[in-house]
Amino acid sequence: MERDLDLQEPLVVRSQPGRATEPGQWSTGLCDCCSDMSDCCFALWCLPVFVCKTTHAVGSCPCLPLLDCVGCVPSASLAMRATIRRRYGIKGNVWSDCFYGCCCYALSWCQISREMKRRAVLP
Repeated sequence: MERDLDLQEPLVVRSQPGRATEPGQWSTGLCDCCSDMSDCCFALWCLPVFVCKTTHAVGSCPCLPLLDCVGCVPSASLAMRATIRRRYGIKGNVWSDCFYGCCCYALSWCQISREMKRRAVLP
């Protein structure tokens, strides 16, 4: 009997408990900054560096966000949201990306960073 207990395989946790992500949805809302205070503070105090770090983590040139200063539409923000949506199968369109990039710039970048962290892309 004691020998049978030794042969049992240990319980292995394969995923962390937490809020399950519905297919086709962002894992956090646009205004869920409090769920990751380190990113929230980083973006609040040094948004340009935060944006460059996030862009680099996506696999793009870290200088890409400089294009956001050129035009009236933040093209880097729009491109990053579209890339993340396409990569993870998140529903949305170019109009919503444009709206969030123009009206909620910092919140949009924080959401992108949180999504990448939850999908194990960022540390």
